[in-house]
Formats: sequence, structure tokens, C-alpha cells
Amino acid sequence: VTDWKLNLLVKAAIGNTVDSAANKIDDAIIEKFIEQVLVKYDNLLEQHLIMRRKYYDYFNRVDERQLKKLEKNFFASIEQLRRFEAGLEPWQREALEKRRTERYQLDLTYSTNHNLDPSAGKVEVSEEEIEDPHFKESQAEAFELYKDDTEESEGTYEDYLKLKGLA
Repeated sequence: VTDWKLNLLVKAAIGNTVDSAANKIDDAIIEKFIEQVLVKYDNLLEQHLIMRRKYYDYFNRVDERQLKKLEKNFFASIEQLRRFEAGLEPWQREALEKRRTERYQLDLTYSTNHNLDPSAGKVEVSEEEIEDPHFKESQAEAFELYKDDTEESEGTYEDYLKLKGLA
């Protein structure tokens, strides 16, 4: 039994021994506690997103008094969300973090295209191996032609025209 489950069992066992509480509480009840935390978090997050949308949608459209009220509501919603997160037990925080990371799928496009194992970990890549799709051959030729040029360019367009004999 992990620490957070044991903590939950002890809290549920008011007047009983830990052994009898362990027999009474099963994983389904623990999952119910976790689900309640996740539902509450989703509710607070949704409220915050609504307040944020309102604040930014109406930022330049309302008078100063209404803007102060929107700003107050926006910052109050994020503060409420942060207070909720700070008040979570470690096992609740663990369940919330697990859900946050499971929500996003891994982007495996590059590893699929280059026949790489995505679970291989960190891959060492040198600067020469990185290809810039926007870098043109003419740019590479220009870099080679002017690699020894260390002179600074200065002057105006009129100076250039005088230099070329066009003015």
C-alpha cells in the first residue's frame, strides 16, 4: 500500500483499526476521491478560462470601471485555482499531474520519418546534421564567397551611387 493510500485509509478509519479500514475501503472508493478532485479542478480551470477570455475579449471595448471588474475577476480566478492546487494532498497532486501528462499525445512525426526509436531517450545531434529547410544554395555560395570579408559597410545610398559613378 502506497503512502497516500495508507494516509487515506487512516483518515477513513475513525474509531477502527487500520486493518479493518483497509478491508472496508477498496480501490473503487479511492478512485472516487480522485475523480472528485479532478472534477473540482476542471470546474475551476473552466471558470478561469472563461474569465481570461472575457478579460482579453473586452480589454479595449469597455470603460475603465468595467475593465477593473474584469481584471479583478480574472486574477481572482487564477488565485482560486492556485490555492486549490496548493491545498491538495500529495496523492491528489500526483493524480492530477498524471492526468495532465496523459492528456497530450507524443508528437512522433520526426522519429517516424527518420526511423528512430521514440523511447531511445536523448539523441546526440551535431550542428552539421541539422538541415535548415529555408536555407538556399545561393546563400551557401555567398557565405563561401564573402567569408574573408571583415570590412564594415557604412554610408548612405547617395554615397553608393557616387562610388558606382551613377550620381
